[in-house]
Amino acid sequence: MLTPFVVGQTTMQYTQISTSPIIFIGSIIFSLITVLISIYKPAKIASKVSPIESVRYSGISQNTIKKIKKSLKGAKIKNMALSNVFRNKKKAFVVISSLSLSVILLNTAYTVVSGFDMDKYLSGLIGTDFTVGDTSFYRWNYGLQDYSKVLNEDTCKEIEGLKGIDEVDKIYYKSVEAPLTDKMKKNLEIKKSSLNDDKKKYINMTLTEKKSSTGCYGIDERICSLLERFITKGKIDIEKFKSGDYVILDNNYEVGNWVDVGDKVVIPFENGKSKEYEVMARVDAFPLYLRKGYFESVGNDIYLPVKEFKNITKDESVMTAMFNVDKNQVNDVKTFLNNKIKTNPTLDYRMKLTYENEFNDMVNTYKMIGYGLSFIVGVIGILNFINVIISNIISRQKEISMLRSVGMTEKQLKKMVVLEGIFYALVTIFIVLIIGTPITYKLVDLTAGVMDCFSYKFTMIPIMICSPILLLISCIIPTFAITYINKNNIVESLREAE
Repeated sequence: MLTPFVVGQTTMQYTQISTSPIIFIGSIIFSLITVLISIYKPAKIASKVSPIESVRYSGISQNTIKKIKKSLKGAKIKNMALSNVFRNKKKAFVVISSLSLSVILLNTAYTVVSGFDMDKYLSGLIGTDFTVGDTSFYRWNYGLQDYSKVLNEDTCKEIEGLKGIDEVDKIYYKSVEAPLTDKMKKNLEIKKSSLNDDKKKYINMTLTEKKSSTGCYGIDERICSLLERFITKGKIDIEKFKSGDYVILDNNYEVGNWVDVGDKVVIPFENGKSKEYEVMARVDAFPLYLRKGYFESVGNDIYLPVKEFKNITKDESVMTAMFNVDKNQVNDVKTFLNNKIKTNPTLDYRMKLTYENEFNDMVNTYKMIGYGLSFIVGVIGILNFINVIISNIISRQKEISMLRSVGMTEKQLKKMVVLEGIFYALVTIFIVLIIGTPITYKLVDLTAGVMDCFSYKFTMIPIMICSPILLLISCIIPTFAITYINKNNIVESLREAE
């Protein structure tokens, strides 16, 4: 059941889930061999113990030096219960560790799942319900070759005329050779000292030619709201931006920041003219749906209003168009675009719904694996707890019979074993809170910390849910165990314990 979810998150496209009996038979044989190897040594040790010694076994090591505890106020049931819990430290450690691990894993899984943010996930992949572009745009090599650019104004108007679409926003692209200003030259010289030889080679070439290859984009006004999400310095003023005297700048991936907010950049036009613009705002990196896929060697990407962009070039090819659609019309728009692609195979598109489904699949995978693993480890922990409680009570039959013979009531006896279970639960909760919290943070960081769509949110909801369940189990299991063992009267119990 889990395998399809796990495989679905990989890059493998052609997979088949096998149900071959050989897999399961092999697993059974492997488990059997593991168990046989595990029990060989204990069985060999047990076989050397005489029947009389076996009967006397109480589960307590006889090699330890007993400490005699004195009290002026008499024996307290809670003190007796606490002593019984840590009488066998190894068993106590195993039970507390397995119970704690299950809660820690559950808390980790819940923290990871609750930290995923669909808006953050989508913001790096798509900004509207649909984007349309040339196939090269989605292969991240738009503008590298001379080809017939299929997305133009006419196609965008045709899309805009569809029912459920208000407006289509467009991004245009043109590569230009922008001349270097004196400040740019100075900044590049400073940058050069901290870069490797390959990058220095490109900087030296740029300095020699006194110009840099620059990606120039023309954007419709509403696309500015998408750009604003990623601004790291400065602020977009729509009215100023529309004036055509300002640009928004995307840092160079290889070189980084060498043109800052307030600096001047010069962009040459195809007609031989040029114009100086002021950098209004800057980002470290725009997502791919807002830019071409490859990076210039040294130059920055610059964003202009569409009206100003059209002064640079007469090429009206659209790099990508994006638009929102009424929910009821999504399938109709999808059908239209698919039909359009049949007549024009170089056209392509992406849907927000596709990415939303991918996000949900990813979250469901983490849920299935995380919660499933927590459940399995939790069951193991509870079974360990049941095993320890019952085996302790069985091995202490003589002790329990003696306590009853000297006046301990059935109510007091049940109280003692219930308190033992409660102490297990309380220690487990303490371990989860004190030690488990930093472990959870580390596990979450390793699992999802590097994901852009994840935000860590401290939570104790799983611990708060599990704590009363642990306390309930710790009360019920000892009660049933002592009731079952305590069926006989005192005389019969003493005889059986001899």
